[in-house]
Amino acid sequence: MAPLLGVVKESTGARRLNALAAVAKIGVASNDAQLAAAVFAEAMKDRDSLVRRIAGHALGNLGTQARGAAALLAPMLPKAVGSGRLDFPEAMLRVDPANAEASRFLTGLFVNSQVDRETRLSAGDTLRLAQNTSVPDLVQMLKDPDADIRLTAVELLGRQGPAARAAIGPLTDLVAKDVTPTVRGRSATTLAKIGPDAKTALPVLKAAMSDPRLSDRKDVVAEIEAACGRLP
Repeated sequence: MAPLLGVVKESTGARRLNALAAVAKIGVASNDAQLAAAVFAEAMKDRDSLVRRIAGHALGNLGTQARGAAALLAPMLPKAVGSGRLDFPEAMLRVDPANAEASRFLTGLFVNSQVDRETRLSAGDTLRLAQNTSVPDLVQMLKDPDADIRLTAVELLGRQGPAARAAIGPLTDLVAKDVTPTVRGRSATTLAKIGPDAKTALPVLKAAMSDPRLSDRKDVVAEIEAACGRLP
């Protein structure tokens, strides 16, 4: 394995790409994990986005054995452009889901309305790897005009559980008023994930179940009903 990692480290272009693919196929033994982590982190600086992507996934496959690689990648975040804005923080979260720098960077992309929609949504999707995400920033996104951004924010809040209690009011408003049925249903599910503190939303959830605007969305009504059942 060491000679193959040496090729990844020293080569460029197709040769580096082929060596990375070979390492990914073979896998890395635990005694080579630290060396591999450093080599993959270096490969993440490659100009080729495909090399970065494969190296990032290779790091992720190492899991917590490669946690130290996050510190090697962190200095690259401020300089990241193009797909690197997503590749670097994703690799960092794959080896260290609690990495605050990567989470903050992705959150900054997600909430920035000046960033293109595809990148914002990709940043939000990558935030699912994070152990913790800023609840105030996600609450802010519940008012975004883009339904997919709102839905992503709702689902990310659900991953925070009781820590997202500050979102109870805004989520309740979404259940009652959002123009997108899926957002209404998922908001109810997130309220249930927040737990007992969200019991105040029950009257709104129950009213939503008989909302004529949802008459043709039995799936959404069922989701709201299930959320009611999970709130004591």
